[in-house]
Order: sequence, then structure tokens, then C-alpha cells
Amino acid sequence: MRGSLALRNLLTDFRPERSESISVQKTAPAQDPASPAQPGGARALFERFNQNRMQPRRDADLAQTAERAATAAVGAFEALEKTDSAAILSRIREAAEASPGGIKEVLSEMRPGGAYDNLRKEFNATLARDENFSASYEKAASALDAYAEHREAAAPVLPTANAGILARLEALDEQIVKASSELPGKDSGKSALDEALDKGREAVKDLVDSIRSAFSRQGPSASPGLSP
Repeated sequence: MRGSLALRNLLTDFRPERSESISVQKTAPAQDPASPAQPGGARALFERFNQNRMQPRRDADLAQTAERAATAAVGAFEALEKTDSAAILSRIREAAEASPGGIKEVLSEMRPGGAYDNLRKEFNATLARDENFSASYEKAASALDAYAEHREAAAPVLPTANAGILARLEALDEQIVKASSELPGKDSGKSALDEALDKGREAVKDLVDSIRSAFSRQGPSASPGLSP
């Protein structure tokens, strides 16, 4: 009898605690899965990681890719100048030295009926006759196009780029602008640079304008050529 009474008292003492526990569970507010992430949540942490760590890496990759493309373009122009038939390029530059309008006038007149139509015909004949010169010319044109594409993509991040990369890229820019502005394009009356700019790369156009402006202020002797 005493044992049964003790058991009932134990159950009576236990029930309020269980009831209170169940009540707490029922009244606890459920988290809305559609609610925005709280500050310090997983989404916020990912966004901070992306902004602080991953974005600078992507920006650096863009700048480095532009530098590599620029280096490849300079190398392609140098290889073209070393071909056996590169004498035609020297004759075009000699004509530019004697022309009041310089290389721009010579190239624009290298077209049917133009003042330098004979040079265009000689250039075309050289491309057709010398497979090595033709292949080197195509490589230079392709490298120039790749450079312009990557240079355009890197333009927004260059203001915060590594100083060493930026300095090297600027030096390469000058060499490329000069070399490509003196190289006849695939179409008569245009330079290779003109054809690269025809593809609507505004950042590259601005770059070319600034380099040409610097050349004009410093005089013809200040225009950098390809590295020896």
C-alpha cells in the first residue's frame, strides 16, 4: 500500500515537468526557410569570402592573362620581322618616312587606285609567294586579336593591379600599338591595328588614343619599337 502511494506521488510530481516541456516545444517559433540570412549566416560568410578572397584572385588572373597575351603579340610581331620576306615591311616604313602623312597615309593609300597601290600589290604578292611570311603574318594578326580581347577584359581591374604587372603591360602596349599600326591589314587601306579596333573594343580604343597622343607630343623619335 505504501509502495503504491509512493508511485502515485512520483508520477504526480513528474507530470507538470513533462507538460511544461511539451508546452515549450509547441510554443517555440519555427524558422521561416524563406527568410533572409541573418548577419553572420552562411550566405553572408560566403559573400564576404568571395569579395575578400576570390574576387581579387579573379582580377589578378585577368591582368596576368592580358600580360601574357601582350607578350605573345610582341613575340609574333618580332617573328614576322625576322622572316626572309620582311623587306616589304621595311619598304613600307621607308615610304612612310618620305610621306607628309606618315605611316597612316601610306597604309590608307595602299588600295586600288591609291597613291601606294604598288606597295599593296607587292605586299599581297609576298603573302602569296612566301608561305613562311604568310603564316607569320596570320599568327601576328591572331595574336593581336587575342591581345585586344584580353586587354579589353582586364581594363576595369587594371587600376588596382599589381604595379609590376601594370608597368610591364604598359610597356608592351606601346610596342604593340606601334608595330600593329605599321603593319598592313588584311583589307586594303587599313592597318592591322585598325582591323583589331573595328571589333568595338572601347577600352582598347581609348588606350590606343592615349598612346598615339603621347607619341605625337614627344615626337617621332620617342615612338618605341619592338624590343631587339
